[in-house]
Amino acid sequence: YVILNMGSGSIFPARFIDPTMYPVHLNELIGVFVDDKGALIARPFAVGESFQVIVPNNAKKLQFGLNDDIFADNAGELTVVVTAVAAQ
Repeated sequence: YVILNMGSGSIFPARFIDPTMYPVHLNELIGVFVDDKGALIARPFAVGESFQVIVPNNAKKLQFGLNDDIFADNAGELTVVVTAVAAQ
């Protein structure tokens, strides 16, 4: 995960991603499944340019964020395309 001496001193979101997915780069797109109250129900995962994942049974939402710890200097937008595939 990202460690920078000039950061905010906070832990980057990538800290909670499975280490087998490293490296997770600064400002990389991260996804996580949450329940209806917003609580995490699985470990976050690095999306990168493309990623396939099985949705947990109790997932109600898929939330996205960036691997960043200083938000005051952020601006802009992302377009994310999610394609559902029927279970086999």
